[in-house]
Amino acid sequence: MFSNFVIKLYKPLGGVVCVVVFFSLYNTYLVDRSLTNFKIALEQTVDIKTAEDLGKIKSLLKIPLFAEISKTKLSGKDLVPLELADNLVNVAETPEQIAEVRHYLKTMIYAKEAERGGFLSALDNLNARIFKPQVTVPKDKLLSQAKKLLAKIDATKDKGSLQKVYFDLGNIYLQLSQLPVAEEMFLKAVEIDPETNLAVKSVFNLAWGYKSAGEHKKAVEYFDKLIKRHAEMKIRINSEFQIADVMYKEGDYLKARDMYSDLNKKYPEFDLADLALYEAGYISYYNLNDQDAALKYFKELEDKSPKSRIVQHMVKEVRPNVSASAREAGFKLLEEKKYPEAIEKFKEAIEINSADGQSYGGLGLGNYWLEDKPKAVENINKAVEIADDEATAINAMFVYINTEYLEEAIRVGEEYLAKKVTVKRPEFYYNLGYAYALSAKLNEATTYFNATIRLNSDFVFAYNNLGCALWGVGKYSEAIRKFQEATDRNPSYADAYFNSGIAYFFLSRYDEAYNKFQLTLDVNPDFLEARTYLEKIQSILRYSP
Repeated sequence: MFSNFVIKLYKPLGGVVCVVVFFSLYNTYLVDRSLTNFKIALEQTVDIKTAEDLGKIKSLLKIPLFAEISKTKLSGKDLVPLELADNLVNVAETPEQIAEVRHYLKTMIYAKEAERGGFLSALDNLNARIFKPQVTVPKDKLLSQAKKLLAKIDATKDKGSLQKVYFDLGNIYLQLSQLPVAEEMFLKAVEIDPETNLAVKSVFNLAWGYKSAGEHKKAVEYFDKLIKRHAEMKIRINSEFQIADVMYKEGDYLKARDMYSDLNKKYPEFDLADLALYEAGYISYYNLNDQDAALKYFKELEDKSPKSRIVQHMVKEVRPNVSASAREAGFKLLEEKKYPEAIEKFKEAIEINSADGQSYGGLGLGNYWLEDKPKAVENINKAVEIADDEATAINAMFVYINTEYLEEAIRVGEEYLAKKVTVKRPEFYYNLGYAYALSAKLNEATTYFNATIRLNSDFVFAYNNLGCALWGVGKYSEAIRKFQEATDRNPSYADAYFNSGIAYFFLSRYDEAYNKFQLTLDVNPDFLEARTYLEKIQSILRYSP
C-alpha cells in the first residue's frame, strides 16, 4: 500500500519538478528580461502621480538599456525609444510627460512581443510569475563574467573571436560604470580590425558610454567620427540621433528640435523618421512652449503616417494637451479683454482638437463680448453639444442669459444637475439662479442664490440678487438684510445701495431710503435713478432728511 501511495504521489511531484526544471532553464537561457522589465515598469506607472514616484521605475530600465547597447548589431528602433523613456524618467514633471513614458514602454513591449511571437511572449509572462524578475545585474556577477573573458584573451588566436571578447568586456565595464576600462577594451576591439561591423559598434558604444556618463563633448566627438567615416546609413543616422539626444540632455532644446526635424527630412524612409518628427513636436510643446511649432510638426507627421502607432498615440494623448494649452491661452486673453486675439486662440485649439467643447464655449464668449450674438449662440450650442463639464455649463448659461435664451440657460443648468455631478463652482448656481430670476421664477432663483453663497460667502452679486428675489416673494426684511450683507462685503457696490433704497422707499421708510440713495451717489455720482428718487423723497417730505 505504501508503494502505491508513493507511486501516486510521485506522478504529480514529477510533473511539478519538470515544470520547475523547465522554467529554471527557460529563465536562464530563453527569457527576454527586457520585455519582462518593460511590462513591470509599465504596470508601476499606473499609480504614479508625481515625477518623484516615476524614479521608482528607473532601475527597471537599466537592464534592457544595457541589453540593447550590448548587442553586436545596432537596432536604433529599439534603443532610441528606450532612451527617450529613460530621459523622461529623469525630467518628467507633468501627468502628460508621465503618459509619454507609458507610451514609449508600450511601444517597446509591442515591438518585442511581435519579434518573439505569441508563444514565447506567453511563456515570458508565466515565467515572471514563477521567478522574480531581475531588476539589476549584481556587481559580483559582472566581475565574474569579466574575469572569465580576461582569461580567454591570451588563448584566443582568431581575430574575430578576440575582437568579440574585447567588445563584451567593454560592455561589462560600462555596466560597472568603469568608463576608462570600458574605453580601453572598446579601443582594443577597434585596433584588431577597424573596418568590421563590431569595431564600428565598439566606437558607437564608447560614444554612448560617454553620453551616459555626462561627458557630452567626448561623446559628440566619437559620434561625429562615425558620421564622417561610415557611409552605412544605419550607423550614421543612429549617431545623429544620439547627438540630438545629447543636445536635449544639455538643455539646448532648440538645437535638439531642429536636429530631429532635419533627420526626418534627410532620411524619410528610415524606421526612426516618424519618431524624429514626433520628438521635434514634443520638444516644441513641452520644452520650448511653442504650440504653433508643435502643431506644425504633429500635422506633418499625421499627414505622412496617418496609420502609425505613434500617430494614434499623438491623436489620442498629445493633441488634446496641445489644444488645451491653446484654449487656456484663449481664456487668459478673454480676461485681458483681448477678444479678437482670444477668438484666434480658440479657433487654433479647435483646429487641433475638433472635439474640444470648452474651446467652443470660449469662442462663444469672445463672440458675445464683440457683440456678435448670433455667432455667440451658435458656438455655445456647439459647446453644449460636445462637452459635458462644469465650465462649459457655466459659460453656456452666461451667453444664453445675455442673449435672452433664458429657457436654454435653465435647461443646461438643470440637465447638468440632474446627472448628480458635484458642482464646485459658485458661478454655476449663480447663473442658474439669475436665469430663474429673469424668468420671474423667484423661489427657484432664491434656492440657487443661496447655494451660491454657501459655496462662496463673499459672492456679493449673489447677495444682491437674492435680495431682489426675496423682495419679489414678499420677504422684505430678509431682502433688506441681503442688500446690507452685499454692501458690507463691498462698500463700493452701488447697485446694492440703490436696491436697498428702493426697498425702504416702498416701505415708506423715507429717511433710510434717502440715506441709501445718497450712498449710491457717493459711490457712483452718475447713478441718475438714485438722484431721481432723492428728489421724490424731498418732494414727499418737503425737506431733505
